[in-house]
Amino acid sequence: MEEQLDKTRKREMEEELTTLRLTLEEKDREIKSLQQSKGTLEEQLKLTRSSLEHKDEELQCANKSKGELEEQLNFKRSALNQREYELQCANKSKGEFEEQLRSALRQREYELQCAIKSKGEFEEQLNFTRSVLQQREHELRCANKRIQDMDENYMQQFQAMSSAMNQRIKEIESQKQSNHMDKETEKSSTLTLTQTIIQKVFSVFLSMTTSWIWTQCHRDRIKQVENHWQNQLRAVQEQRCKEKDDHHIRLMEMEKHFNEKLQEKRCALNQKQEELQSFKDRVANDVALSIQTGNTESMNNPVGKFRLKEMYDDLIRQWPKIKNSLKSGKDTPPSVKAMIQKTFEETSDAMEQKKKQIDEVFGLNDGVEPTPQRLEEYKLSTIHYLQLNLYYHRKAGSMPCFEDPQDVMDYVRSQCSWLGSLMALNNPPLQPDWDNHDPGMNAWDIFPRKLRSSSFTVL
Repeated sequence: MEEQLDKTRKREMEEELTTLRLTLEEKDREIKSLQQSKGTLEEQLKLTRSSLEHKDEELQCANKSKGELEEQLNFKRSALNQREYELQCANKSKGEFEEQLRSALRQREYELQCAIKSKGEFEEQLNFTRSVLQQREHELRCANKRIQDMDENYMQQFQAMSSAMNQRIKEIESQKQSNHMDKETEKSSTLTLTQTIIQKVFSVFLSMTTSWIWTQCHRDRIKQVENHWQNQLRAVQEQRCKEKDDHHIRLMEMEKHFNEKLQEKRCALNQKQEELQSFKDRVANDVALSIQTGNTESMNNPVGKFRLKEMYDDLIRQWPKIKNSLKSGKDTPPSVKAMIQKTFEETSDAMEQKKKQIDEVFGLNDGVEPTPQRLEEYKLSTIHYLQLNLYYHRKAGSMPCFEDPQDVMDYVRSQCSWLGSLMALNNPPLQPDWDNHDPGMNAWDIFPRKLRSSSFTVL
């Protein structure tokens, strides 16, 4: 009985011992796997540290270039502010000159208005003189008419008196024949009648003579007044014409003088504006070259590093839809992956060949002398413009609907070729990180999640 208990205990102890051995072996394997993972993590940590050190160096270089660029921009801004201040001064002097010109023109307009006003007053005086002359002429015509009427009246009276005298003579002769009057009475009556007739004729002649003399004097006086006013009018007209000509000549000379001054100011202002525009263009070109060729990335650059990463992520987001279309055909994941990877590599090689051709155009392959910084910037700017040309030639978009799997394959190839060209022309060039991509159990997980350049990996 005791032996059986000993055997049972011994068996249990052996089983426990076996279990402990198995547990120890499992723990040893876990320790080995942990040590291996620790080594892998240490290697990754070393790679990460080296990458971080490289990043720190690049960040320091970027900060240094950023500081230099900011110094250049500050210098350019100060020069630009100086140019703007000079332009403001030129505009201010132009405004003062235009104000002087306006004041001079207002003064001349006032003088001209005064001259016009004085001319109006003179014309009023001239009209008044003309009305007076017309009134005098009317009075003269009325006087002439009255004289003519008096002449006719006197002639009628003279004729009536002549006829009355003849009638009286006839009556006297008839009385003489009938009554036989004596000679003395006849003589005395005849003498008395003759004296009366002579007195009347003399009085009529005297009145006619007096009227003619007064009329002649009145005519001479009117003619003298008319000649006097006509001479004054002619003199005033000549004086006004002369003053008008002198005023017009002075205005023309002042206008010519001010136009010359204004033209000089305009030429100086245009020259300042051209200098300012040229300076702005130079500053803009320098800043654009610094942004395109330096480590600073513009937010408006459609083919920048982060924008390329976004387009690559858009392609990855379209991949499930593309994958479903490809599964309906005869394409396998390895063949699709090989096609995509080959497309990226071929486009990268093609763009490298284009870069070499650009280097040959700029003469950068001889290696005899160091490349000037400005020439290097122009070369990078040319590559950037080529990249923009490819981008605007065909922008990325949503995948159209295809029925044939081969059309889907062609679409994937064209998209990879286009995006691979843009990534290869970046500074530095970008490529999908094929080496560190683990698809896991999903064979259709073809595109890597990361992009790599010649020096570091972009997340």
